[in-house]
Amino acid sequence: LKKFAAGCLAGALGSLVGNPFDVLKTRMMASKTETSLPKEFSALMANQGVGGFYRGISANITRAMVLNGTKMSCYDEIKQHIVKSGLVGGTKDISTQACSAFGAGFFMTC
Repeated sequence: LKKFAAGCLAGALGSLVGNPFDVLKTRMMASKTETSLPKEFSALMANQGVGGFYRGISANITRAMVLNGTKMSCYDEIKQHIVKSGLVGGTKDISTQACSAFGAGFFMTC
């Protein structure tokens, strides 16, 4: 549960920091005219204020919390089981990390 909570917290913080850039990127991609990051930043700030940068934040935080919580907890649990089994090298072994990442990815998409 601690690992899942740590992943959830990391996902939420990442979304809080990254959401303004995601909003700007989306606006730039949707623009029908030539635009730039400073132009979009100024327009968004003038029209919607700081709140405009956090549009859709609740959905992004929820998604990131579930995905990161699952990924981090599954990766660590799988890695511990692989190391205990002795099938592959230690915690720093590339095959251990690859198997753990594959397992975490599998559980994230289920």
